[in-house]
Amino acid sequence: MHKIYKDFFDDKLVATKYDNLLSHSIWKFEHSTVGPYSYWTTNLREDVFYNNVILERINRVTGNNHILFNVFAIGQTYGQAVPTFQDDVDDNEMTFLIFMNPVWDISWGGTFIFQKETDATVWPPAPNSGIYFNSNLVHTFNEPSKNFTHLRAVIVYKLGKY
Repeated sequence: MHKIYKDFFDDKLVATKYDNLLSHSIWKFEHSTVGPYSYWTTNLREDVFYNNVILERINRVTGNNHILFNVFAIGQTYGQAVPTFQDDVDDNEMTFLIFMNPVWDISWGGTFIFQKETDATVWPPAPNSGIYFNSNLVHTFNEPSKNFTHLRAVIVYKLGKY
């Protein structure tokens, strides 16, 4: 199961929060648990805006109440490809992604892909959009192209349903 939400935030809020994310002083360059792949990440678990305000919005738009396991941002630039993976194997665990770049040109790549057997669903990192899905779905992010010179930023919520 997956669902796409367009216009998740007010457009001005997206631009402000993207700028705030970029200036966040605790970005780390980390290695993936699924192979020799690296990406940028910052923990948002202690940030009241993401951990309360946005979680309440996620609960409202999805119609589900969630337990927050974790919230963090992932940043990706050209050359940071990742293989397909699952966030979890439990069908009751959910992931909610929020694409934070205020502007995105399709030529910049960076698409999000669900894979199910031989079929794939592709979603560009459209500004101000979110994707809600079962954490056991196989997925990946394509790297941004070399024409994109910033950080492609995504807020990741790891959630449990109750």
